Amino acid sequence: ALLQQFQGLLDQIVLDPNQQLFAYTLCTSKDQRLLPNPGMPLETPRQELVHAQVAKWVMATPKQPAVQQGGKTWTYAELNSRAQKVSQALLGLEVKKGEVVAIVGSSSFGLVASLLGVLRSGGVFLIIDPELPTERQEVMILEAQATFQVTVSTDPSSSSSDGNEPSRTQLRVDAQTADVIGPLSCLDQHNPIAEPRIAQTDPAYIFFTSGTTGTPKAILGTHQGLSHFLAWQRDTFAIGPDDRVAQLTGLSFDAILRDIFLPLISGGVLCLPAESDRADGGTILRWLDQEQITVLHTVPTVAQYWLTDAPSEVALPRLRWVFFSGEPLTDGLIHQWRAAFPHSGQQVNLYGPTETTLVKTFYQIPTDPPVGVQPIGSPLPQTQLLVVNPEQQLCGIGELGEIVIRTPFRTLGYLNAPSEHTQCFRTNPFTQDPTDVWYWTGDQGRYRLNGTVELLGRRDDQVKVRGVRIEPGEVMSVLNRLSPIRSSFVMGRKTEQGETTLVAYVVPTQPEGVTASEIRTAVSQSLPPALVPNVVTLIEELPRTPNGKVDRKRLPEPDWSHAPSIFVAPRTPEEEILLELWQEVLHVETLGVHDNFFELGGHSLLATKLLVRIQKTFQQDIPLRLLFEAPTIAAFAEHLVSQEETWQSKPHFPLVRVPRDEALPLSFAQQRLWFLDQFEPDSTAYLLTQALRLAG
Repeated sequence: ALLQQFQGLLDQIVLDPNQQLFAYTLCTSKDQRLLPNPGMPLETPRQELVHAQVAKWVMATPKQPAVQQGGKTWTYAELNSRAQKVSQALLGLEVKKGEVVAIVGSSSFGLVASLLGVLRSGGVFLIIDPELPTERQEVMILEAQATFQVTVSTDPSSSSSDGNEPSRTQLRVDAQTADVIGPLSCLDQHNPIAEPRIAQTDPAYIFFTSGTTGTPKAILGTHQGLSHFLAWQRDTFAIGPDDRVAQLTGLSFDAILRDIFLPLISGGVLCLPAESDRADGGTILRWLDQEQITVLHTVPTVAQYWLTDAPSEVALPRLRWVFFSGEPLTDGLIHQWRAAFPHSGQQVNLYGPTETTLVKTFYQIPTDPPVGVQPIGSPLPQTQLLVVNPEQQLCGIGELGEIVIRTPFRTLGYLNAPSEHTQCFRTNPFTQDPTDVWYWTGDQGRYRLNGTVELLGRRDDQVKVRGVRIEPGEVMSVLNRLSPIRSSFVMGRKTEQGETTLVAYVVPTQPEGVTASEIRTAVSQSLPPALVPNVVTLIEELPRTPNGKVDRKRLPEPDWSHAPSIFVAPRTPEEEILLELWQEVLHVETLGVHDNFFELGGHSLLATKLLVRIQKTFQQDIPLRLLFEAPTIAAFAEHLVSQEETWQSKPHFPLVRVPRDEALPLSFAQQRLWFLDQFEPDSTAYLLTQALRLAG
């Protein structure tokens, strides 16, 4: 191949010796027959909308289970009824096609119904994880220009709004029943509001990815892009009514769309874990086994974390497919997974950025996987995976270039980053058709001898930590806004265990003005947990190259070991209990109440594991972000005590009998039942019957 490329290069130079070197191509005539032709037309077959596909299963199998969580089940008919109520409520609030609806809530029945309801109403949903810092939630809602907000909560009578969002119309939905609390007058079963006609190319959803300017980038996805991927996955891997799909992806990531909608367009069951089922790797694996999960999506780092706690009794015999995505997949993890679960099914490696809709290539892992990082495989239908040089020419076999994805089923691009949109979404130079757009991924790769693509890292500074895309510039922007910091630099570095982690080098304004722990706590107020640097290193100056750039080679190696603070033993019962929990999760013997969880090696996965144990022990509902805000035992214990004191100090008002000479106001629960009776008269769904035999 090299000799053929060299001969081809010499032939081009002889024919036209005055060209710049990059103007010549290493793509030989033999390569051209093997590699994709970027000038050929790509078909755009019609796609059936997701909610329309779900509706077909409602008609075909109304009594079959659709969604399950914590021992409770919704049938397809019940799911349809709840989604219709949300859709009617939104239409009653005059949601227009293409308007953005922020859905704030945790994984629940109400969240699933709200997602379908927004799609049916013609709106564009934006999922907001309530565990994110409040500032981050608000930035996402403002950048997406959301005009409506659906709050999904176990206490729907209370809003997550703080009253400072007059521009957003609020709607509340019960997390367990999906009952709508609010504008009941607009819901009339006899005169339902007509749902709009939705085109394939209409926008359907928004997800955010890290942005280089300090503001996350909003990516606008379409109905046809979502439908195209889901239909391909269903048909390629024979997903059907017998399948049970786990929803374990975080709410902030587009991969959750695979978890939620793949089973529902296939007649299968969507399985939502309860919060207690996510405690740690062992608990999650037991839940997968007990729920007889057949389809699982996960990130390699997360799967590796699960395996460290894998119970010997868990075999996962019903698991047919494990889809890995988000970061490079190694043969080592494949061998570990197969050794732990020899009777489970097959593994598939997926690749593709959010900008091109979920993923766009796949590689089914063979019995004997290739050594090292697994290939990203073959493209989906109506998709081309191109490796291109700086002159926008197709690279030859073995030539390093940037990976470019061409598909009509990409997203509509960035809502709030016009310069980056222009840079990443460019017209195909081979066709010059403005509707034929390439997405430049920033990933480097090369063609192998068989025409498949090998992934070889990034062209820029973007890093992935536990499957999350991170632009260091966004983290630096937050750091540099802090008054004690003069300058900063953020990068990904490998730990001694080989795991990629985020490291911040910080130059403080005063030598003794701030500590690493204080910096992490301040950053956690604005950024999601995955974007908070795991290690903060204070230095006097950032080393520079002659042209003024940060010299990465001269940056000091981070201190991965814990530099202990002054040891202070537990002083209260709360601190003693927390210390034991800290030791169990971190596997650290010597620990003081002022030691920082994250400086001891903790990260977001271990934080979740620790938090579930704390909640079980103290019987308190505690948000994950509190651990980032109070990462020491002393600070966390202080919060627990103050929360308990707040509850005990609440005034207890006496019950006063009210007059009975006029109609009494209904409670929220009574309003819901009244509405359901108006919507479905004579229903017995909420009647409980029980027979008792008394003797004696």
